[in-house]
Amino acid sequence: MQERNMLNWNKVRPTWDEYFMLQAEIAKLRSNCLTRQIGAVIVRDNRQIATGYNGTPPGILNCIDGGCKRCQERMNGKLNSGVNLERCLCTHAEAMQLCNVHYLVMVQALRVQPCIVHLHLV
Repeated sequence: MQERNMLNWNKVRPTWDEYFMLQAEIAKLRSNCLTRQIGAVIVRDNRQIATGYNGTPPGILNCIDGGCKRCQERMNGKLNSGVNLERCLCTHAEAMQLCNVHYLVMVQALRVQPCIVHLHLV
């Protein structure tokens, strides 16, 4: 096994901010939005809690497969950027990751008998 040169180690090791930005860059590769690819990461105390990317919500046909008519119109030059955003079905990356965290918490809570007093928080 080759020994690392500890003097040069920090030159290749990213800072925490760089590391989590790279994770967001990787997450955006999963985006299914035609017009923009965005990734996001929730971090607490240098620990990655969740990732998300923009696109149509689960259960809706992917934007790249025709799920969002507004994005199709935008790509076909029928709409300008920023117009008719209320018609866009794509969810922001930040919202998607919060939905993912909420889903995981809900699944975890349902694996055990949930506390009736705090069930509304799930």
